[in-house]
Parts: sequence; C-alpha cells; structure tokens
Amino acid sequence: MNLRVFFRHMESSVPLAEHARTKIGDCLAKYGLAAADAQVTFVVELGIYEARCHVNSHVWGVLDAGARDSHSMYAAVDKVAGKLDEQLRRLKEQSTSNRGARTGTLMTLLVLACALISPPARAETTAAVMQRVFDPMSALLATSFDREAFSAVDSRAATLARMKELQANLGAFETHMKTQNRTFQFVAESLARDVPAMIERFERGAYEEARFTLHSLTDNCIACHSSLPSDKKFPAGEAFVGKVDAAKFAPFAQAHLFVMSRQFDRALAEYEEVLSSRAVDPSVIVLLGAFTDYLRVSIEVKNDLKRPIPVLEAIKKRPSTMQHVREQLDKWIAALRQLEKDKTMEKPTLAEARKLMAAGDAQMEFVRDRDGMIHFIAAEALLTRIVNDQKTKGDQLGEAYYLLGLASDLL
Repeated sequence: MNLRVFFRHMESSVPLAEHARTKIGDCLAKYGLAAADAQVTFVVELGIYEARCHVNSHVWGVLDAGARDSHSMYAAVDKVAGKLDEQLRRLKEQSTSNRGARTGTLMTLLVLACALISPPARAETTAAVMQRVFDPMSALLATSFDREAFSAVDSRAATLARMKELQANLGAFETHMKTQNRTFQFVAESLARDVPAMIERFERGAYEEARFTLHSLTDNCIACHSSLPSDKKFPAGEAFVGKVDAAKFAPFAQAHLFVMSRQFDRALAEYEEVLSSRAVDPSVIVLLGAFTDYLRVSIEVKNDLKRPIPVLEAIKKRPSTMQHVREQLDKWIAALRQLEKDKTMEKPTLAEARKLMAAGDAQMEFVRDRDGMIHFIAAEALLTRIVNDQKTKGDQLGEAYYLLGLASDLL
C-alpha cells in the first residue's frame, strides 16, 4: 500500500503513522487491495481526534472514511479501518450478488440462442446447431439452481450424461461459429474450454466446483444481446426465463434476466426501481456492475442518453450521498447531456469512436477511474455497430475490434 500521512493542528507522530499503515493496510489487503494508494489525515480540533482516509482503488474506485474519538487518535484510526472494512465487505457482497453464479449462468445460456434471431440467410443452420447446445445446457442449469439436487446420488448419472451430451455437441457448434460474428466465436471458444473442466470436476466428486464452473462459463455473453437491435425477439430465452422463479433472485439479478431475454423495457424499469430505492448505499451504487449494465442497456441497446439522467440526479440529491460521489454523478450527467446535444449516437464512425475514447481517457486520473464511463459506453455502442456492419473490412475492422476491446475492458 502506498500511504501518505498528513498531520493538522498536531505534532507529527511516526508510531501513529505506522499504526495507520498497519490497520488500514491490513484492511485493504484483506480485499486484495494491497497495491492501492491511500491518504490519511489526522486532525485535532476542540479536543476531538479525527482521522480521515481517502483510498484510490483500481478495483472499487474511490473510497472515503472518517471517524472521531474524544480520547485517542489511535481509536479514531481503528474506527476508520472498521468503516473501510464495512464498505469493502458491502461492495464485495453486492458484486457477488449482481454478477453471481445465477446471473452469469443465465447470461451464458441465453446467449446460446442469440443466433436464432440473426439474419435469415443463415438462421436455419445456425438455429439447429445452437439448439443442440441450448437443450442440454438449459437442463443442467435448471437442476443447478438447487445445490442438493445437482449433486444428489440418484441424479448424478443423468447430470453427467447431460454434460457429456453438451460436450459432444460442442464440436459442430465451434466449427459453425467460426463462420459467424466474432461474438459468437468467443462464446464457442469459452464453452469448448470450460465444459471439459466442468465434467472433470463433477466426475471426481467436486460438485460445488462443477456447479461454479457451469455458472461462470463466460461473463461476456451479454455483449451478444447489446449488439443486436432491441426490437429483435428471443423466444427461447423468454420461454426459459418464464419458467424460472424470479423470487429466488436478487433484485438486480431479475433485471439481468429481463436483459438476457431481451425484455429491455422491463429490465430498465427493474434497474431503476432498485437504484431509486433506499436499500442500496449511494456510495456503493456507482461502483456496481449492475449500475454499469443499466447505463449500457439504456445507451447501447435503447439508444437513449436522456433516460438515465433523472436516475442519476435522484441519487445525487440523497442526503447520504457523499461529496465525491456527487461530483462523479455531475460529470456523468454533463456527459450524457453533451452527447445527446451532439447527436453522438447517430455517428457510428471510427472517427467518432476515437473521439469518445480520447474524451473518456482525458477524464481518468488513475487506472480504473470511472469518470469517463459514459464516453466509453457510448464508444462501445458505436464500435459494436461498426464491427457488425458487413461493410467494415480490413484495417478498419481490426481497429474497431481493438478499440472495442479497450472500451469494454475499461468498463
């Protein structure tokens, strides 16, 4: 941890600085943030000891915590470390919930049928190949939502048979996908790599590991849905989601279900209901993957830069929203308004995408800084259209894929 310490209205103290380094360093290391940059300021005013900590994390962005104690600065530091631990614990839990096993699983399953809504010229062949993968996958996933049923003695043979059926059908699937869009190729390559690992774990009795592998075959499948026009329907996905008990899922996971079944209006409404509730801490909201997904659906799929603005403004007005979060929300709101004014989404060109990437990069003060997020989402939207345009060839296509990878990674 790179720690800077400042003393105000008090004498500097090496032991106190080392105490802060130990307590805060241990807290950050616990959550894999040993390389984070942190600043601690000690202030004594009117006999009150106050410690303030500001952390720049490449994973979670900016974290702030402060605490006071009437007797000891050491006690104030301990309180700050406790508050940081609580923030990071909530962030980790939210991240796990929003991008957890069930959601990741359904993203994988539902993208397998994306080709069923591809152009008619190759729909029949693609549909048949995809269906042979979709059927065993959906059967496995339906069972996996129940831990006990997935590993039950009387169902293991049937479960293993489904896994091997899936593996047997992947050869034709991977071969066929080589002729398709690169997004489909990625899905095929991911499945070909992960399905054998899932089978190996299941056969040696590591059922929870096998279940986890099934639930994390890929975390990029949603790209398929956001690359297709929002008016395209997805009957297979809608049918599967219709059979799932949505009450078993966390609120954000329900929104993801709607995205994956291409029910985008319902997804946006669900996201907005959760984001507008008081159940989620404003300082956590802006760091959630679900929050980014909400903006992606609105901007990339629905081509709507205006819709998120009232949601961001409502979060900003909450009394519990911290100042640095308000400042970040202000930047995003300004970016949305400017891009709408410039009619950016009507310009799917490499030049416009480069411009957006440069603008987003200019707002980043450190790696994983999220200030440029709106620009990167808009760039991702334009680049996705470019790579899916059959007229894009050669160097232009290569550059588009390169920039798309950069934008997606920054998000």
